[in-house]
Amino acid sequence: MSYINGGAIYEYRKHGQELMGYIRGQYAKKPEEFKAYSFSINALMQITILPLEYQSISRLSGGETQLLLLARSLTQEPRLLLLDEPMNHLDLKHRKSILELLLAWRVAGKTAVLTTHNPEPAALLADHLILIFPGGRMASGAFAELFTGEHLSELYGLPIRTFDRDGRCYVDY
Repeated sequence: MSYINGGAIYEYRKHGQELMGYIRGQYAKKPEEFKAYSFSINALMQITILPLEYQSISRLSGGETQLLLLARSLTQEPRLLLLDEPMNHLDLKHRKSILELLLAWRVAGKTAVLTTHNPEPAALLADHLILIFPGGRMASGAFAELFTGEHLSELYGLPIRTFDRDGRCYVDY
């Protein structure tokens, strides 16, 4: 299992050299550590940030740091990822990269649990939803049961319509 807290990325800046060193394989002493290095390069390529490999973490933006932390998590080859707002601080190109990575993760039979305030990633990725409404009421269930205009309108406090097109679910607000 690997956990990334999207809201606390800046606390990693003071430990940036260790993080970058691990990603580069600098601390690898055993064959399995070199394997992790190789996997981290693949992870960096998957999320299109390989050019960041040799940059000082203190010079990275919040979004770049978020991507780097995800790459670090992938080096552990977890079966479960816990992601808190994984697309915070990211531009559209990198949001798309993360979505594609999480879709591939799902196809590979692995699990990602993520929090988001944005319904679009849930529409692409979710099988199951847990909605936390204003006031603390919760609803948990299958995607098709909860990803409705009625539930989303109550959740976000504005009129929302959901619809299917070409086998994909969309929201309109």
